[in-house]
Amino acid sequence: MNFLTFLQKVLRCLARRILLKYRPHIIAVVGSVGKTSTKEAIYHILAGTFNVRRNPENYNNEIGLPLAVIGQAKQARSFGGWIKICLKGLFLIFHQERDYPKLLILEMAADKPGDLGYLLNIIPDDLLQGVVLTGITPVHMEFYGSFEKLFQEKTSPLDRLKKNNFLVVNKDDCHWPAVKKKIKTPYLSYSLSPAGEIRGDNLSFDKGGIKFDLIYQTERLSLELPQGVAPFQLYPLLAGVGVALFLGLSLQDIAKRIKAYRILPGRMNLLPGIKGTTIIDDSYNSSPTAAEKAIKALTNFPCQGKRIAVLGDMLELGVHSQPSHIAIGRYLTGQKPDYLIAIGTEAKAIYKGSQDMGFPEERAFYFEKSEAALTRLQEMIEPGDLILVKGSRGVHLEKLVKAIMAQPEKADEVLIKVS
Repeated sequence: MNFLTFLQKVLRCLARRILLKYRPHIIAVVGSVGKTSTKEAIYHILAGTFNVRRNPENYNNEIGLPLAVIGQAKQARSFGGWIKICLKGLFLIFHQERDYPKLLILEMAADKPGDLGYLLNIIPDDLLQGVVLTGITPVHMEFYGSFEKLFQEKTSPLDRLKKNNFLVVNKDDCHWPAVKKKIKTPYLSYSLSPAGEIRGDNLSFDKGGIKFDLIYQTERLSLELPQGVAPFQLYPLLAGVGVALFLGLSLQDIAKRIKAYRILPGRMNLLPGIKGTTIIDDSYNSSPTAAEKAIKALTNFPCQGKRIAVLGDMLELGVHSQPSHIAIGRYLTGQKPDYLIAIGTEAKAIYKGSQDMGFPEERAFYFEKSEAALTRLQEMIEPGDLILVKGSRGVHLEKLVKAIMAQPEKADEVLIKVS
């Protein structure tokens, strides 16, 4: 048994013993995309009313989830550091912490079959209060082989729910007819159409963000999401509304909390760029569905100059990688931005897909490394241009964003951690 496997078993044991002792209610956040933003939105809405904790950052796997239960904000960098974390877990078990959270919001990742089962088995069945399903799209496909297997994995937490639990589900992105067949518990759906019980409606966009109406039953409230650029950025808030309603908060109280909410770094954030440009920073991650939404946002958002799409690799797609990247290039051509810059080994297929569909060759560029792409981008941009930067985390496009920010000294505040 290697150290990592041993560590996972120790952390799992500690986490389960802690949960059995303190017995917090648990809300699991699952799905293909948007989990971290959804977890943060739920936490933000509930934190003023409940003693609540969530996973730090995106600690959502076999190591990260137990760390959230223990209350550890960072992973250890050494063997000694892990010993200290384990001792902290033992302290919680053998001593009484008076202020241990009454509610845990736990984001759960599933990169391969069985991941969610492993994480859910850490949680005693009677402590699982609810599940939030953010959507199901074809990401991390290299370990699934088919969308059907991925669907079964992502919806497996629904099988754990009992009649006194609840489900909050994104009705727009979850393959609703198939999901509905699995629901055996009270639920609220959220949507940007009249299909959902909780709705975002009457959306408008400008450089300040998104103005929208929040609708539930007969109530309608006018709200704003600063720095928002795309409709799908409302989904985390709508999910948070659903959880809060199940936990007894009024829509008026929820709206007060929403007014103070801010979008996480690297998730379609509007940032001022050099030369009087505007950046849509979506450098945190990428997948086929998310890339399409980001490209659509680029072409729909108000802009006085050129629209430039800087797209990096979409990773962990396995055998679906090349056709998915080609499809994005083709989709982009139909949306008609002014320029394309593709970056990374896999992203060469984005460039190819654009050329297959007739995107002007003189306005499409491919670079294997972001350094060369940055030079071309800096030469190209002019005042009024709108620049979308999107790629998977492993491509590190946050470095490119920092290089074209008008205020790079604020990078630590507004960007994902520059690696």
